[in-house]
Amino acid sequence: MVYYIYDCKKISLEFNIVVFVKRVIEGPMSNCLWYMYIGILLILPVLQKMTKPMKKQDYMYMLVSGFILLSVCPVIAHWLDESGISNLITDSMLSVYVLMVVLGYYLEKYVDLKNGCIKWLLLIIGSETCINVGLTYIEWNDLKKAGKLTSPNDYLFYSNKEYINVMILSVCVFFALKYLYLKYECMLNEKVKHAITYLGSLTLGTYVMGDLWIDIFLPLYCKSSVIIHPIVSMIIMEIVVFVTGMIFTAVLKKIPVIKSVL
Repeated sequence: MVYYIYDCKKISLEFNIVVFVKRVIEGPMSNCLWYMYIGILLILPVLQKMTKPMKKQDYMYMLVSGFILLSVCPVIAHWLDESGISNLITDSMLSVYVLMVVLGYYLEKYVDLKNGCIKWLLLIIGSETCINVGLTYIEWNDLKKAGKLTSPNDYLFYSNKEYINVMILSVCVFFALKYLYLKYECMLNEKVKHAITYLGSLTLGTYVMGDLWIDIFLPLYCKSSVIIHPIVSMIIMEIVVFVTGMIFTAVLKKIPVIKSVL
């Protein structure tokens, strides 16, 4: 609703509830994965019951076969410039997003964070970041040479959150943060713990409203990048977007109905 009202005001359109409902049914009004969350929440009770009696071998079979076909093969097919595996095979499998939930259960059950693992996690994070940047640059360069570069989205193949290179990085970042928190939790007093928990509770609202704040503050970035370096200007804008989103979410969470959602 907020996005629709903002769009109406931005392009001078009259608010129409019928149009709003139609747009909601057709899809989300931003890049946020709202509908994915709704779908996962609908199937989550069944997933919890399904995974509870599963053994480690069952998890491994489901995750390895699923991620190889859905997350690894598309990347290999892209390298080889082939069409890849038929949808008749992959469409009958669990989606990558459902597999991510199952992966979360597996990691929680069977992966123990040990002393010294932070070095390996940071090494993988650094390596994966460099690899992803390098692959994206190669993709951009190849498209530019071939004259197929028409928009920034053209060279973002390796930024797909469903692909293995992004998932490995995401899992390692999650583990690194969890490891650091568990290691230094005893050094934090109750006020600091409460502050961390509270700030963490504001992240979902900050995320789902992020596109709105980016659009609103984009002129700030354009003007400031003329005066200071664009990278510095971008960092400032991201901080402003993040802080604004957290303040707005904190205000919304004062409303009982919205608090249960955010």
